[in-house]
Amino acid sequence: MKTARIVLFKEFGIMNSFTIEASFHAYISNERMNVDFFCRHFERMGEILGNAILQDQIIWEEEALERLLKAEDKKRHISVKKQKKEFLQGGSAKSAKITNAAMFKRQHSGFAEDK
Repeated sequence: MKTARIVLFKEFGIMNSFTIEASFHAYISNERMNVDFFCRHFERMGEILGNAILQDQIIWEEEALERLLKAEDKKRHISVKKQKKEFLQGGSAKSAKITNAAMFKRQHSGFAEDK
């Protein structure tokens, strides 16, 4: 393990780890001249970095919510399918049609499933 990024990934599962390097003196322009940095440059860099981190967090939270909703939908679908199968094993063809309609209503009504 040679870098902190590798240690963070292997030990803690942190996927995104970055190194930021900056000069505190100046940069060389296209005209090959030194251009000094001032406080406003570092403040702007901090603002851009902070916004990037915020955007990354927002995207991560949206993706996590989407995964959670998909998992909940899958659990609900399996639960309804299981209840329907159990009911149909003891019912007639007519009651099966009623059950299909009832299960559809229940699945799409927004009410929590009975456990």
